[in-house]
Amino acid sequence: MNQHGTLIIRPICARMTRDTDFLSKMDPYCIITLGSQKQKTRIASGAGKMPSWQDQFVFKKTYEDTISVAVWDYDSNSRDDLVGEAVVPIGRILSTPNWDDWVELAYRGKKSGDIRLSTTFTPDQQVGMQGGPQVIYQQVYNPMPGNIGYPSYPIIPPQLQGMGYPPPPPQFGAYGLPVPIPGPMPGYPPQMMYGIPQQTPYPGTYTQPYPGPPPPYGYPPPPY
Repeated sequence: MNQHGTLIIRPICARMTRDTDFLSKMDPYCIITLGSQKQKTRIASGAGKMPSWQDQFVFKKTYEDTISVAVWDYDSNSRDDLVGEAVVPIGRILSTPNWDDWVELAYRGKKSGDIRLSTTFTPDQQVGMQGGPQVIYQQVYNPMPGNIGYPSYPIIPPQLQGMGYPPPPPQFGAYGLPVPIPGPMPGYPPQMMYGIPQQTPYPGTYTQPYPGPPPPYGYPPPPY
């Protein structure tokens, strides 16, 4: 797989079946190789066939297809002895972002133990996508007012109020009477009934009252 990114490998522990020290316990350590990159764990002194480590290695993966794992026994008085080795395909490791599994080790074609590896892979594209703040633009929507009515009298703009302008002319009803404009008083005042004004006579004149209704028409009374 030619996917580029950062590969973190953690050798956790091993279960060895081959022993290279007959008079004492082995001092195992692990070497992991990816292409031209090689890293080594600490020495598990006196761990024998059941070593464990707490190392974490960071590799830059480019075009490599496999990684090599080898477990060695450290000897202070002679050359180190190979306990077992394995080649792991990159496709097996990259099958999941966080991989954890046992890998079989062999020495001269025979099984010599197992080693547990844990890996984490992060592609370069994902690293680039995580680096920069995101800017979110929010659109503000101002809806138009729903019901727009028409005023029954002129409206004075707010900036012109209190500058000495006369009030709007009053409106007149059907009989020439001014129509009151509702004020800021709370509640509703009692309704006033407007009628036709009565005619008053001019001073110094005599007004004859209207005659009463004529008598009803009928037959004359019969003679006695």
